Amino acid sequence: MRISMRFGAWAVMALAVAASASAQDKVLLTFSPSAGALWRSVLNVNGKATIEGQALEFSITDESETKASSVSDGSVTTESKTVSSIISVNGEEQDNEVSGNVVKAVQGANGALQKQSGFEDDDDLGPRLGQAFTLVFADKPVGVGDTWTYSYPRASKSDGLVAADFSAKLVAFDGASDEGLAQIEATYKERDTEEKMSVTMTAWVDPTTGVIKKSEFKIIGMPLGLPGNPEFTGSMELKSYKAASDVTEDTTAPAQEGEGEEEEGDNIDSTVEDFTKMDGLFPLYVKEEDGEKTIYMEIKRSQLDKWTMLQATAASGTSSQVVMGDPLVDLLFQFREVQPGRLTVVVPNYRLIADPELPIANIIANSFAPSYLDTFDIEATQKDRDSVLIDVSDFFKGDVAGIEARFQGGGGLLGGGASYSLDRDNTFVQEIKNFPMNTVVRSTYTFADGNAPTGIESAIYGGGVNADGRSVVVNVNYNLYQLPENNGYVPRLFDERVGYFTATLEDFSDPTAQDRRVKHVMRWNLRKANPSQAVSDPVEPIVFYLDKGIPEEFRKATRDGILLWNEPMRAAGFSNAIVVKDMPEDADFDHADMRYNTIRFVASPDAAYAVALFRVNPLTGQIMNSSITFDINYLSFEANSNEIAQMMARRAASFLGIELPEAEKKTQRCNVCGMSHEGQLMRATGMLEASSVNEEERERYLYQAVRHTVAHEFGHILGLRHNFVASTQLTFAQMNDPAMVAKYGTSASVMDYVPYNLNAVNNPNVPYYAELGTYDKWAIRWGYSDVPGTTADAEAGALRAIANQGVQEGFAYRTDQHADSFDPFVQRFDLSKNPMDYSMAMMTRTKKLITELRDKEPKNGENYSQLTNRFGNLVNMHLSAAFSVVSFIGGVEQRTAIRGTSSDGPTSIPVSAGQQRAALRMINENIFAAGALDFPKDLFRYFSEDLRDDYGLAENPNPWNVRTQISTFPQMFLNMVLSSPTLERVANNEYKALPGEERFTVSEIFGTLTRSLFTELPAGQAVDPIRRELQTAYVTRLIDLGVKGAPGGASEANFIARAHLKGVLAVFKANQSKVKDETTSLYVADMIERIERNLNAQEVLGAGGGGGGGDLLQMLLGGRKP
Repeated sequence: MRISMRFGAWAVMALAVAASASAQDKVLLTFSPSAGALWRSVLNVNGKATIEGQALEFSITDESETKASSVSDGSVTTESKTVSSIISVNGEEQDNEVSGNVVKAVQGANGALQKQSGFEDDDDLGPRLGQAFTLVFADKPVGVGDTWTYSYPRASKSDGLVAADFSAKLVAFDGASDEGLAQIEATYKERDTEEKMSVTMTAWVDPTTGVIKKSEFKIIGMPLGLPGNPEFTGSMELKSYKAASDVTEDTTAPAQEGEGEEEEGDNIDSTVEDFTKMDGLFPLYVKEEDGEKTIYMEIKRSQLDKWTMLQATAASGTSSQVVMGDPLVDLLFQFREVQPGRLTVVVPNYRLIADPELPIANIIANSFAPSYLDTFDIEATQKDRDSVLIDVSDFFKGDVAGIEARFQGGGGLLGGGASYSLDRDNTFVQEIKNFPMNTVVRSTYTFADGNAPTGIESAIYGGGVNADGRSVVVNVNYNLYQLPENNGYVPRLFDERVGYFTATLEDFSDPTAQDRRVKHVMRWNLRKANPSQAVSDPVEPIVFYLDKGIPEEFRKATRDGILLWNEPMRAAGFSNAIVVKDMPEDADFDHADMRYNTIRFVASPDAAYAVALFRVNPLTGQIMNSSITFDINYLSFEANSNEIAQMMARRAASFLGIELPEAEKKTQRCNVCGMSHEGQLMRATGMLEASSVNEEERERYLYQAVRHTVAHEFGHILGLRHNFVASTQLTFAQMNDPAMVAKYGTSASVMDYVPYNLNAVNNPNVPYYAELGTYDKWAIRWGYSDVPGTTADAEAGALRAIANQGVQEGFAYRTDQHADSFDPFVQRFDLSKNPMDYSMAMMTRTKKLITELRDKEPKNGENYSQLTNRFGNLVNMHLSAAFSVVSFIGGVEQRTAIRGTSSDGPTSIPVSAGQQRAALRMINENIFAAGALDFPKDLFRYFSEDLRDDYGLAENPNPWNVRTQISTFPQMFLNMVLSSPTLERVANNEYKALPGEERFTVSEIFGTLTRSLFTELPAGQAVDPIRRELQTAYVTRLIDLGVKGAPGGASEANFIARAHLKGVLAVFKANQSKVKDETTSLYVADMIERIERNLNAQEVLGAGGGGGGGDLLQMLLGGRKP
């Protein structure tokens, strides 16, 4: 029996590595032998098998020679051949010819095989063993005990590869000994082959020679066709090694075209001889002369054509154009040598993809051109390091971050004044830091405007908070790093039932696909240190540092808010997944340094926000770095009345479907969160209530509010989006039950914007803000559980089973694009299963607080501006509660359903007629009714400006015209109730009603309003100014719809409005004589005249509009008289 097995060339070749290391804690192992290096190795393999009852023992000894034939563009090509091969069976040597085949392999800097060829046509075993014996190294420095993984994503016959997984651990390293070996334990296993061949290996890497000095291994499942699937063991030892300089024959690769020989004095070392070197991911060389910095960057050719991220972050701010901590740009690019002797910053269309083995991949590559952002001359090269040198001095002073555009509208808070331009003389690189994983550069940008106002003019008209409006200075941190490759992270496919941020690609592999989007959720690379355990510590936890500037009284709440998320992480299989540390006192943390995740406080003149920011690999969705920023005004619990008024207008505009101004839309971010002024308004009201009890209650409220907000922002850090339906899990009564709240929370998720629990006031057993809810725990289990599968597609089945639970109570998900519109259960700052219950309780509470305000504000020693501000806050809180009620009128509940799953069902469910009717009644009683917005008149006499504001009255000589301001509130709600979108939805809900269902109609809305808005007249009572202007607004809307034919959303709205206009006229006429109040009498007479004039007016097409003459009938007749 003759058994032919070739273990030599393909196995020994794969074991060659290089290591750049010394006797230090962390070493960076790379596959980087110099071109021309030559080595020989001896491989021994032993095994046993029983064939047809005969016991056989195998022994193979192969000697192979390997040469690094070329090193180029980050890849190493090796050529290997078997020199001798001896095979013995039961001690008898077998005939075994040595083939002359030369096996070629291409490996990346981390040692991973990219391609191998040269095997015999019928040799299936050779390439599989070649891949199995290849050591793959971590993409970052590792120390003893560190582990890493690598995944070969798919089988490729053309590249000679199979789908497989590799994992390794650095067991020991002794750089101080003569041997200086790094001991590595590795495991390799095929995924999709029939045999699932696996190899376990211990290898000793010699960093000084760049090859494995020895190894021991075990092979299971080798595809030899032997019965019993025998196990093979073996070893390899290095026999000889020669560096390129010691090889007598010409083994070096030919020079690439255009390279030529490196002249003495042209290499990097001589070019930067008098520069200061800063080691790091990209070594930097810096020299300063005459106040100018020259910055050279050294880039290895192995780093070219690699995905590189440049993140720019505002290190300081102006409070208007740029806020400290703002992300300015995340630029994903590659350094490429597009032109000989020059490196270009190339931004490919990475979002457009196709299977590289399909012909369409070439079409995509040729159809969508990349962008070239900058080009650098190669100043020098260094052959022994295979690297190039470029001058980046101007790059970090240029506008790659797009910051100039932010100042082109001027320096004022409203963009007033002439545009600012970059002052290049005062723009410079301020600070440079280099780290093993990234490079950080801080640049100072100065913008100048010689026409900008100064002094008092600057303060009032456009200087913002700058010392002098003629100059604006902003610091920008640039963070440069390369994306991890094959680091064991498995992208997770998006499921619309679970709310995660996503990184989206467009896959053209299937030209017939209706949806080409491939959406990966954004999450951290959490992997179990012990995968066999149900609950394990992660290989690398998420570590967050508390900034030194966080006030002591808020540090516990901040820490606790983050650590709340360890509970659902444990349910997902991770213990100690999240670790919180205090920043050391002597730490010099750069908040843009991607090695650190931080939470910090910042200051701005009048903003109030908490915001979460994270850095993501856009190719996979892996979150790599994050931060949370609190504005200190968030903790003041005071709300800016002007900002709140704008907020109320924005909510009304959103409800009515009115577009926001383009300038405002540009400021909105989809992947960040800022609760801002409405959240501050809620907290101010809660704080007022808690403080009215005692100091202990105030501290309880404050702790829970900060903890809740931190937990919310950290949910974003974990990848979670807002969930604005989560607040509807418990009834208002259940939120007064300590057991229910302890089990479910006040909301199913902290990712909702929720107000405080009204039941908590003076009730220590019930929280103002609870901990995490049922949705939070379920969403983390879906996003972070270690489910079977090593690819996104392989995981999908297990993840769908978790997502199918979304039909359960408390698991519903609706996010930003659904909020504050027609679904009454998806509103910001609502609470309880029936949000109207909470709204009613809040409106009752705010009116009570307003009546008590005069007795509690201001405190002794304070002026009355505090009372003025508190009154405005409470009124706005009252109105905010009413917003949640209006959305029930014409409301439609939206649900996510997947056909064929447990979440299947109706997706668009009209709000019941009873709920719509109750909502209209509540708005009538609390907003429209006579006296609904009556407040203690003596309060108004104490309204006061802030005497600390030098310019408080400069632009508003009558700031407390409370009648005008209060009268606008009911009119705003009337406009929402009678808006075209609302009436259209009411009509649609009526049309969609099932047989036997009660209907709520457009006619009922008008009937209810007509009956309730004019109740004073039959009783002969005077109509107060607030009601008078509301009645006038109603009549105006009836005229617009019933006479002028304005669009009403539903066609019946026009003739119904005309009928009710006539009805209102009848009410005025029938009760005109009963009215004794002079103003009311004149008002009634005026309304009668106005209504009659409009009802009797002949409609003329284009009259009063400046258009063409003639009525509609004439136009239809072509201008002829009928």
